[in-house]
Amino acid sequence: MSENAMDFRPGRIIGVNIGKNKTSKDHVGDYVKGVTCLGGFADYLVVNVSSPNTPGLRDLQGEKYLGELLTAVMKARDALPTRPKVDYKKRKDQRLAKW
Repeated sequence: MSENAMDFRPGRIIGVNIGKNKTSKDHVGDYVKGVTCLGGFADYLVVNVSSPNTPGLRDLQGEKYLGELLTAVMKARDALPTRPKVDYKKRKDQRLAKW
């Protein structure tokens, strides 16, 4: 990250929405890369597992996959010099998985 990368932030809240690539075989890697590349610019990150236009994305909303994904995202976030808050976007009718 550039030494001046944080200069544009004073007084503004910046959220970064991260997701998987449409053709990706490594969904967890896509999210982790989003965190490592963009997390330093964010006040908060949104893990998006709800885009209806990305094939297979909603499959990641299952308890097994969501737990794995959020664990990897949090580990990547914890390695950043700053620690933005993390939330996730799910479909409206889904309850938060216990993990």
